[in-house]
Amino acid sequence: MGKLTMLIWSTDAQPSTSHKSLPPTNSDTQRDHKKAKMSKPTETERCIESLIAVFQKYSGKDGNSFQLSKTEFLSFMNTELAAFTKNQKDPGVLDRMMKKLDLNSDGQLDFQEFLNLIGGLAVACHESFVKASQKRV
Repeated sequence: MGKLTMLIWSTDAQPSTSHKSLPPTNSDTQRDHKKAKMSKPTETERCIESLIAVFQKYSGKDGNSFQLSKTEFLSFMNTELAAFTKNQKDPGVLDRMMKKLDLNSDGQLDFQEFLNLIGGLAVACHESFVKASQKRV
């Protein structure tokens, strides 16, 4: 079972403070444990785990394991998104991307800023697929 699935099914989640909750019954606990044991990570959960793993693979080499430095970002882009970077005619495109993604201007990308890159690329790919399918119709 993946780490994300374990986190989602964790019984250690904090209850809402706005309502008093009853302690879990034995049957509730048994049901939760059965779900955790029987559940395989979904495709979406595996994708999330993969994004986290890729971020962690490249972050931390320059010191902060919770952020990508510019060098780490360039390494990520040139390795994981090599087809994208090789097709760029403008050599400054990665520098401008880093600067635009770096919302707090600290010279590094945290995980949220990294996800903005991934999300933007996913949206661009989706739009490309939609345009291609509309041309066929």
